[in-house]
Amino acid sequence: MYKPTDFIIARDKIEQYLLKPGSEHFKEFIDAGYTVNDVELLQQHIQQQFNINLATDFRVLHNKAIHFSIFMDLGVIGQEKRFRTVWRKDTPESIPRFITAHRE
Repeated sequence: MYKPTDFIIARDKIEQYLLKPGSEHFKEFIDAGYTVNDVELLQQHIQQQFNINLATDFRVLHNKAIHFSIFMDLGVIGQEKRFRTVWRKDTPESIPRFITAHRE
């Protein structure tokens, strides 16, 4: 199991993008049972399911940064939905940081 120190999830990514009314993917998270007040809960759900061994769709950018996805079932009990979470390693040696999440 991975520890929260193995990756970075900035609170503002969740608060200002995923659970912000009017944002591009806001309705997808509301449909999964989250509310605007569930920042910590959504962060916890992403942390619990982070597994680099399940990563897919690796892309190496011109600056050597690596993007990849991990599919996760996110939502409150009984309303879970499948989401693509997107991650980035700024260098091959750096720890992954959360970029965004959305439904496919």
